[in-house]
Amino acid sequence: MALISNEGTVSLIGTVLYECRNQNVCSINYIRFSNIAHNYDILLQKYVSSTSTTVDIYSLSLTHGDTIVDDMVYILHKGDKLIATTDHASTTFIISGEEGPELSFLRCK
Repeated sequence: MALISNEGTVSLIGTVLYECRNQNVCSINYIRFSNIAHNYDILLQKYVSSTSTTVDIYSLSLTHGDTIVDDMVYILHKGDKLIATTDHASTTFIISGEEGPELSFLRCK
């Protein structure tokens, strides 16, 4: 098992927050979005590599200074991605989680 940590700025055209590349399963259990300067919209999506589809998870409109803390668990399999898009480039993100072949989650179809 390896810990996952990533942070940065969300792009106007979409930022890959995390892609499960090296392991069979990854678990993202914390995401935070914030923008202290502007009102902003945030869209979180999951790209599912097995079906080559992108699914909207949520879309929110927020006031400047609002911070979203998302502690839902998102399971990613090899090739899956979490993607965020915003309407203001000063929106920031932080994510954390874990990855590894021994994480035991079932993929339902």
